Formats: sequence, structure tokens, C-alpha cells
Amino acid sequence: MNKKKGMAIEALMRIIIAIILLFIAIKVGQKVVSIFAGSDAPKSLEDFTQELNDPNFKNGDSKSTFVILDPDMAVIGFSKSATEFRCYGCLNDKEYSGKLIYYSMKKPAYSECSDKACACVCLSDFSALPASEGEARELYCRKFYCRTLTTDIASDLSLQGPRKRSGVDLPSYPYWQNGFMFVRATSSSTPSNGMNPPNSDRKQAICIAKINRGGNFYSAALPLACAS
Repeated sequence: MNKKKGMAIEALMRIIIAIILLFIAIKVGQKVVSIFAGSDAPKSLEDFTQELNDPNFKNGDSKSTFVILDPDMAVIGFSKSATEFRCYGCLNDKEYSGKLIYYSMKKPAYSECSDKACACVCLSDFSALPASEGEARELYCRKFYCRTLTTDIASDLSLQGPRKRSGVDLPSYPYWQNGFMFVRATSSSTPSNGMNPPNSDRKQAICIAKINRGGNFYSAALPLACAS
């Protein structure tokens, strides 16, 4: 009798454990689906990086292309030697203070970015962490999807012409350092990429180019129209 009772308890425990595991698997599956289902961003990143990596895209070439982003999503490029990307002038109300205040995003510890230039789309929770004392405000992303770039990214990309403010000489300010950033901002809390007003378009037109600096070739990507 006790043996049958023990077997029944064991069978019940197996059923409970199976239900728990099934519940966990469903939740994980729902999370994965919520990240990827209905989003064109990963495919758009694939197409974008393939265009930059195209061996027929020679030095001096430039052309218009697109990135497709879901609401409050970002594509961020990181140069080969960078540990973080910075956007000087992204904090629109403070960018011309005596100190150069900037957003920063740490380079993801992904194989596609290890000792390589890369472009990543932030698929989830793109945001700015609470402000602290100092010049930087750190950006956060819970889930990246990254692809390697075969050509390094220029160390700085200007977003505007010369400006001076508060006695500070800012010849290429605002600007991106060690990468680039495209953002679909649909709320005031979404971090800006330095463009004013922020871009809320799902399909964002950008210009990609191969540039020569000191005999070294670099990729560039700017939220501007290519020269005809």
C-alpha cells in the first residue's frame, strides 16, 4: 500500500515538474517572439551591413540607403578599437555648457564586435540611465543583434557645421565619436541621436560612404541626404 502511495506521489511530482518546465518554456518562447515577431529591424540591419561591407563599394563612393526601426529602437555602430560609442550634443538642453556632455553606449561583448567594427540594433529597452554627476549619461540596451563591419568606422562624424557657444570652440559639434547612431524616437524619453528634431520615421533615409583619412579607409553613415 505504501509502495503504491509512494509511486502515486512520485508520478504527481513528475507531472507538476513537467507543468512548471512547460510554463517556463512558454514564457521564454513568448519573450523571444515578442523581440523578433513583426520586427523588420534584424533583417534591415543585415541589409545595411551588407551594403557597407560590399567589396564593390569603393573609396569615395556614397549612396543613399535605409534602416527600418520599430518605435524607440536604435541602430548603433562601434569602431574597431572603441570600448564605447559617444554622442556629443545628444542632450539638447545641455550640449553647449562649459563641459562637453554626451551620451555613451558600451560596446557589446558579442563575438561580432570583438576586436572588430560592428553595427548593432537594440531590440529591447533602449533608454538612458538616470543622470549622475559628470559629463556622461550612459545609454542602456537589454538585447542587441549585431553584425561585423569589414571596414572600420571613422573616429568622429560631424552632424553640423561650425558652432561656438559659451566661449568653447566646437568646430564639428554635435558629433558622433567611435561610431554612429540612428534612433526612432516616438516619445520624449527616448534618447536622441543629436538630430533636432528627433527622427520618428519607421524607414529612415541615411547616407553611407567610404572615406579616406590619412591613407586609411573608413565607413561613414550619416542621417543626411547624399550629394547628387
